Amino acid sequence: MTSPIVIGTTCLRSPRWVGVEASGADVYGIMSDDNPTVAGQAFGGITTFYGDKVLSAGMVVCSGGFAAANVICSPQFCGGGAGVTALNASNISTGTLNSLRLESTSIPHQSSLMGGSCNLDSKVAPGFWHQNSNADAASGSNYPVTLAGSLMVLPDAGTTQFYTTYKCAASGGAASTMYIRGCYSGSWSSWHKVWHSGNDGAGSGLSADNLDGVSSGSFLRSDTGDIKSSGSLCFNDNIQLTLGNSNDTRFYHDGSNSFICHCGTG
Repeated sequence: MTSPIVIGTTCLRSPRWVGVEASGADVYGIMSDDNPTVAGQAFGGITTFYGDKVLSAGMVVCSGGFAAANVICSPQFCGGGAGVTALNASNISTGTLNSLRLESTSIPHQSSLMGGSCNLDSKVAPGFWHQNSNADAASGSNYPVTLAGSLMVLPDAGTTQFYTTYKCAASGGAASTMYIRGCYSGSWSSWHKVWHSGNDGAGSGLSADNLDGVSSGSFLRSDTGDIKSSGSLCFNDNIQLTLGNSNDTRFYHDGSNSFICHCGTG
């Protein structure tokens, strides 16, 4: 091997042709078996006319004007970037991350529109969806109610769906209501309505087993014939038991005496 050719600060390990472009930029012919050291010069100033070169460890050493030693900045890498060291997610500062890059079990943070004729039985993957039209909800199937709303799907031993109707009491409508159902081994349960302070009360259809901790079977009903089977029915003094629409017959005790008053005729 002959002595290296030195041009400025650039040293070629073996003889190669060297030229100067009209713009004044240096041009070098570099083969893949060379190990050039380029100091203080942008990599774009080096041109090879031997086709694409594969950069491997120890082949090119970058220093000087580069961002950092051994770092080549480029918007693209051939071959799908095989062998390129990836930076961690903290380096992502702009743009968006394609959902395909996420794990299949990840839950998207954005809601997708369901549109019309949507079968909610098909929504088993974890995620968020929304329905912005009552008519489209009516054209779909397996909704809890035919109202616009939002759907949240969570994984468990099977799948659990939460559907919340889009109703806002602040705008004059009824309060939003949530419905829950689950799926296990391909079999869906019925939807169950979630009661809250905005949708219970008179006319809601809510059936309670207990009233302040007392079973409903412990109360005498006023809308039907009922029988008191144990204990005493006690009235305080001067509290009257009246019979008839016009209080024709009355029973009471004034603390000293008992009275039975009958004011009717016939």
